Amino acid sequence: MEGFTLPDCPDFDTWEFLNEELFRRQLAAVLRELAQISAEQHDWAEALRLGRRLIELDPLEESSHRLVMQFLAVSGQRSAAIKQYEECRRFIETELNDEPEKKTEELLQKIKHGTLSTPPPADQAALSTPYRAQFPPQTSRFIGRTHELETLRNYITSGFRVCTIVGAAGAGKTRFAIEATHTLNQLFPGGVIFIDLTRINCAHELPSTITSAAGIRQTMSSKEEVLQALSLRFIGIKTLLLLDNFEHIVDCAEFIQELVLAAPNLCVLITSREALRIPAERVLQINPFDVSGGESQQAVQLFRDRAALLFLKAEIDKIKDDEIAAICGQLDGLPLAIELTVPLLKIFSIEELKQRLELPLHLLHTTTENRAGHHSSLHQAINWSYRLLNQQEADLFRALGVFIGGFTLQAVKAVTRDPSHENDPSQVLRSLINKSLLIENGRLRSGDKRFTLLETVRQYAQVQAQQSGTYNKLLDRFVEYYLDLIHQQSLLFHGPNEVDALKLLAMEHANIQLTLRTLYEHSRFTEGLELCNQLHWYWYRYGHFSTGEGWLAALLEASSEYPQYLLARGIASHAWLLFVSGKWRQAYTLYSESLYCSRQALYKEAETRALAGVGVSLRWMGDVQRGKEYTEQAVRVARSTSDDYLLIYALIWAYATTGGDYAGDPPLAQLEEAADLARRRGDQWSYAHTLNGLGDLFSVIGNFERAKTDYQLSLHMFQELDDRWMIAWCEEGLGLTEFRQNNFVAALKHTARALSLFNELGDQMNVAVMMLRTADIQLNLSKTEIAAMLAGGAARIIDSLGTSDEGRSPRIENARSRCKYYENRWRLEWAAGRNSPQHELIQLAQS
Repeated sequence: MEGFTLPDCPDFDTWEFLNEELFRRQLAAVLRELAQISAEQHDWAEALRLGRRLIELDPLEESSHRLVMQFLAVSGQRSAAIKQYEECRRFIETELNDEPEKKTEELLQKIKHGTLSTPPPADQAALSTPYRAQFPPQTSRFIGRTHELETLRNYITSGFRVCTIVGAAGAGKTRFAIEATHTLNQLFPGGVIFIDLTRINCAHELPSTITSAAGIRQTMSSKEEVLQALSLRFIGIKTLLLLDNFEHIVDCAEFIQELVLAAPNLCVLITSREALRIPAERVLQINPFDVSGGESQQAVQLFRDRAALLFLKAEIDKIKDDEIAAICGQLDGLPLAIELTVPLLKIFSIEELKQRLELPLHLLHTTTENRAGHHSSLHQAINWSYRLLNQQEADLFRALGVFIGGFTLQAVKAVTRDPSHENDPSQVLRSLINKSLLIENGRLRSGDKRFTLLETVRQYAQVQAQQSGTYNKLLDRFVEYYLDLIHQQSLLFHGPNEVDALKLLAMEHANIQLTLRTLYEHSRFTEGLELCNQLHWYWYRYGHFSTGEGWLAALLEASSEYPQYLLARGIASHAWLLFVSGKWRQAYTLYSESLYCSRQALYKEAETRALAGVGVSLRWMGDVQRGKEYTEQAVRVARSTSDDYLLIYALIWAYATTGGDYAGDPPLAQLEEAADLARRRGDQWSYAHTLNGLGDLFSVIGNFERAKTDYQLSLHMFQELDDRWMIAWCEEGLGLTEFRQNNFVAALKHTARALSLFNELGDQMNVAVMMLRTADIQLNLSKTEIAAMLAGGAARIIDSLGTSDEGRSPRIENARSRCKYYENRWRLEWAAGRNSPQHELIQLAQS
């Protein structure tokens, strides 16, 4: 209602003023309460986000500054808490010509003396990590391994950068590693990044998997670029990278060695059946529990603990420790084998179980190697569990081997359907859970349960399905189910249910990869390319640029018989992923090809996307006039259709990606049309992007308050969507707007946030631009030395971009000439900045 009033009715203006203040107070109360709740749950990232929102609501409210200072101090960020005090003090002095309250000063002293500086709980990741580790759920108690945990801690505190936890299948490597991260959490303020490597198929996928998990949005074409991006991402703050199940990509050992050399503050914890054998590595052997003589206490404790989940305590207490120890001895003390054997007590007595485990093994022949020792014990346990299943349970168990990384009941029903009768596998799944062959892995937001198999058990199930001759039929049904699932979820993109759809696809990432691989291997190229077109937005939103590029390139090259409409859309999808990766010239070439194909096919949707893509690529490469002509042509084509989203898309590309630059009348009407359409569709991402474009425009024409309002709304929505790239652009716009108003303290705050985010995202072009803008702000704050050093650091980054598309962009050309200004006037300081580490300059920028 901004600007709305009722003529000749002064009471309305009074009512509006009073209610605006009332709503502001109510919002502040809610934000404060939510922040306190988040703090009580030790969710420091959310608590800080809400606290900072309070400060944005009223920068002069000292209690909000104190709240953020407390959160920072308690979460282990004492220096940041002190900086927050300085920011508060500057606000009070500048706006009120006063000093901070006594309470604020007292809190500062407590922080300086360390009385509030306690670390976060061990199961929480640090604030500076954009993503908290998403570990597999642990529904049972961790038993033993005290000595091994202490040994691992000693390795890390002694400076070993790669620690590989090795042991036989079923020895408990993954469970131990997850437990270890909790005990080691205080050593890694950057938090823990967990990656389950069973989700990737081959060694070359590891670098892009790590960059994606680390939140880096840029696509790197060489190993050197990947290492540089990761070194910048992990520099300056200690972070732990946990790579689980490394044995099938052990060829990547050299990459891990290069990674830790490039990123001195990164430690890597690996679980594998074999060591990497690299110089940086320290190996920790996780053996089965000792069951020799009287040393079986931990194995017996594990047996009793798992049995307590299935049986009455009185029943378990009847079994003697030596009887349990004998069973555990037959299982070689393997934790997984023990857990799989406990449910058999529902069928056999302890003595019968002991006798049956003494029978000759029927080993699983998954490879030609002889399985001996501990591995045989594990397969004996799995084999016994499998052989005791009834027919319905065995059929379902084999079918589950087709899934990778988990599945839902709906997926199971689709893959196991029998045309002869309706079946409900839910009770059978419950039976497999009770037998420890299956794990319930939480619920989706819809309420649907999700399940998973341990990788060793999944491989067993898969081989059983292959040997029974049912695997290919199961795989066909699997593919059909995921083709339909992905299609249905893609229809929810750009609408109110987009976030849930994207999260569901993220959970199914490994199964999606298997679907694409199966289509490709069976020469179902048309279906594969259609699937890629549906997935390209998911790949963009989750930063899987390399994955998307790889599949699109492979499928586009696989056949010359695609229909023109499909080819046009596929080429445009490939071009989009290249464009957002900074490869504008390649994107321009592909968009041009897509434009030709779309016109041949009379396919207006693809024509609109291609025209918009050609136009924006030209604009970002410096040809603004031709770029405008293409994007406005895209708008005209979109208007000739009845597709609202297509029109929103064209309007955004034409008018919300210009940084506010325009010729003639400002395109307010076009952007407001896009905003209105997006809001009515419930398309939060497009609405937020349009608001960002409006912020750019209002900032350029001097309506600064309206610009800041639009930026703040956009920022809030992108924070909800967790799109950190667009969050960075909102902070950039807010910083530039404050700079244009000569509000240099506020400008520094927002620009420094943008700089930090672009750095985490691996966007070096915008790191350079933001570093230089921060230099200009610092210069206006009379901090000449800092300004010159930042300009020197920006110059080094600009030189590293070389002749790439980003290095030749007008944005960088302008920055390059500005760097010269600083070099000519403050040469020594400029040179010092050029030789300073990037992470130190980023910290300096915030001072």
